[in-house]
Amino acid sequence: KSPDDDRGGEQGEHGFVLDEHHAREDGPNGQPPLLAQQGPRGLHGGLIRTLRTCGGHAPAVEEFLQLLARAVRQFHTYPPTSPLCVDAITACHKAFVSLKDRDRLAFRVTPRELVVDEIGVGAGTVVEHEIARRLHRAHVATFDVDRGASPRDLSRFCSDLSHCDEFANAKATFAELLTEHGVDTIVLRMAYRPEVF
Repeated sequence: KSPDDDRGGEQGEHGFVLDEHHAREDGPNGQPPLLAQQGPRGLHGGLIRTLRTCGGHAPAVEEFLQLLARAVRQFHTYPPTSPLCVDAITACHKAFVSLKDRDRLAFRVTPRELVVDEIGVGAGTVVEHEIARRLHRAHVATFDVDRGASPRDLSRFCSDLSHCDEFANAKATFAELLTEHGVDTIVLRMAYRPEVF
């Protein structure tokens, strides 16, 4: 009987064994855990998360999302002209352009994480709190970031998202607001909301 049986773990396709507790532990150097995909339930009913790779650039995609989330947080606290906001966008854009083999990034929004290439990212991290939850409250189903997204586009996205709760009940959607602000490299698709008459 292996030690993994005692904690209800299950070995994934790459030989990693993680249960719900271990999936939330920090990765190397105290960084957030690598991208994970929810798998079957273990012997004790705990969710199994199996580490997966994403075309060799999973850490780079996660780094971009972490920096984007931190930028949203800065915009929520400081004005867009603040050096803290400017520096946050600069770091975020630098991480984005480093994804040279990607023409665009496509994300599906869930209440607690973003899903890219069928892999959940950000649960329990700043990505959940600053991006996933906000987008979900704004009824965004998916969003794509095109290769040509500029620092201004990312800045506008972060600024609008940081204040999305203020227009949650407004007639204009978050997607329409971005379009009004001249952002066409970040495309949002809204979740279907049946009208109440």
